Amino acid sequence: MSEEIWQQELNHHLLGAVRLDRALIPGMIERGGGAVVRVSSIQRRMRLWNGTPA
Repeated sequence: MSEEIWQQELNHHLLGAVRLDRALIPGMIERGGGAVVRVSSIQRRMRLWNGTPA
């Protein structure tokens, strides 16, 4: 994959989660707690090599 595609995928999948955390955590600290639950894909166990980037 090209560097541009790698950057787009990281920006969308990884940094999207980081941005959400950064938005949620200050309120959680103010309230004294909270939780962020991540839901992932079954692809960790059943990889579709041709269906997803990296």
